[in-house]
Amino acid sequence: MNSGKSRIAIAVLAILLFFYWLWRCWVLSTGRLDLEILTTAAQRLMEGVSPYQISDHAEHTKPPLMTWVMQGALFFPTVWVRLAWDLLSILALVVLGRQWLGERFNWPVFLTGWMVSYGPWLAEMRLGQYNVMLAALALSAGSSEARHRAPLRSTLLGGVAVFEVLMKPTQLLMVPWMFSGARKSLARVTFVILGMVLISVILTVGYVHQWGWSSFAEAHAQWLAFLPQSTAKHLLRPDNLGIPSLAARFLGAAPEFANAALLLGLVMISRLAWTRPLSRTVFFYSQVLAVVLSPMAWRQNYSVLFLLIAWESFAAQPQGFHRLRWLPVAPLILFQCLTSDLLGVEGYYFFAGHGGPLALLLISLIFFSFRLRWRE
Repeated sequence: MNSGKSRIAIAVLAILLFFYWLWRCWVLSTGRLDLEILTTAAQRLMEGVSPYQISDHAEHTKPPLMTWVMQGALFFPTVWVRLAWDLLSILALVVLGRQWLGERFNWPVFLTGWMVSYGPWLAEMRLGQYNVMLAALALSAGSSEARHRAPLRSTLLGGVAVFEVLMKPTQLLMVPWMFSGARKSLARVTFVILGMVLISVILTVGYVHQWGWSSFAEAHAQWLAFLPQSTAKHLLRPDNLGIPSLAARFLGAAPEFANAALLLGLVMISRLAWTRPLSRTVFFYSQVLAVVLSPMAWRQNYSVLFLLIAWESFAAQPQGFHRLRWLPVAPLILFQCLTSDLLGVEGYYFFAGHGGPLALLLISLIFFSFRLRWRE
């Protein structure tokens, strides 16, 4: 099949899968778990009930300021909020692909990577997860500030960093990479810090204006006391796929091990980002550590990693490693097959609980590392 016919075939297949994806998510699906966790927490806040309920299947663990921000979604019809959330999800997917591939971006590569790694047949990598949104935001903010060195861009970078951590605290591991481009300029660093302070002050003032200082302090005390309970609960869940879960399951490691692992990951990434500012390799491994060292590492958290691996593999140039482009993607396809209904519930939990997904990711990373190093 020639190149032109291949592109047409990819486009047609992608369109069919995309509409199947929308049908599955809008007709068959009953909601958006990430969005519903946030809006439920905001509703509880408005009703004077603690958002942090350990009895929830997927409990809210975000800081109080993010709970306060999500109150805005409650003033609109649910279907509007859901539509906006999904449009942001699709937009983030395209932005992430463009930012990651840069000049090598083209639609066949983008669509092939999506179909292989983020296809609608993998239920947990569904529309509406915020992992891709946060990855696109981090990559765009850091890259944009470096390309357009202006006070406003640096200030926005600081604000984005705070938002990322509020939305998902393990995104703290992305902050060293985001800030690495600005570190050599005192003026840029100053405006980055200004952006962090501004958004923190604005959100704090808004929260305090609505609920008062005592509620602000109490909410943060509840959140800090709740986090160890949530961590302990999730480390032992059979569908939790991170290193802290394996350590708790087989070695009896305490929840504090998860915090120590994240701290070690932050030190490692900070060192790499300092020596290799805005390196795409460092960005990728920041994403890897933010997932595998997290006390809450679900299947959908792997979606960003496999998206980047697939895009990088299919964008390989005609020379060098082009004959090996499928090697990093093969474990990804196996990951999708083995963690689906093919194994059944018990088979999946055995596979996941014994580090199967981590092993497949490691195999993929071995091949992928050669590709990244050759590129940079």
